[in-house]
Amino acid sequence: MAEAIAAVSLVANIIQLVQFGELVLGRLKDCQSRVGELPEAFKHINTELPALLYKLRETKTAANSGAFTDEKEKALMAVVNACTEQIIELEELLTKALPKIGDSGTKRRFKAVKSLGYDSKVEKKAQVIRNYVATLTYLDTGTTQSIRKFDYSCLIYCLHSTQVR
Repeated sequence: MAEAIAAVSLVANIIQLVQFGELVLGRLKDCQSRVGELPEAFKHINTELPALLYKLRETKTAANSGAFTDEKEKALMAVVNACTEQIIELEELLTKALPKIGDSGTKRRFKAVKSLGYDSKVEKKAQVIRNYVATLTYLDTGTTQSIRKFDYSCLIYCLHSTQVR
């Protein structure tokens, strides 16, 4: 019974995190469509965050199937909670740095220049997200390979061969 509750809690947290991550991505896409190009600092996030969301969706599928032990679910829950903190902090950076609908041209230019000051913070967030993708991949490897469809087998092979080198 406790195993089922832990799996449900993990899945619920992943669903919530994916939804929030998609909102952040939507905000980046909206900014890109309005301004024409994302500030350099946020381009990394725009490529790293989808990888995290993809891996979280895979982890949710595996958790739903009961593929994880209690110990692994606890480890995954810790990673999901840490990811949530990072995405919240990232959203706060976006609020400060990116122009909003209705901002004047002057305010948009000011924020564009100001966003340069966020480069190192945003790059650190991108690196942390990369590390979480790697951690989720590591925790997921071996557990869910049996439930993956054939089309994921190439991805798994590429990840393993990259890690070995």
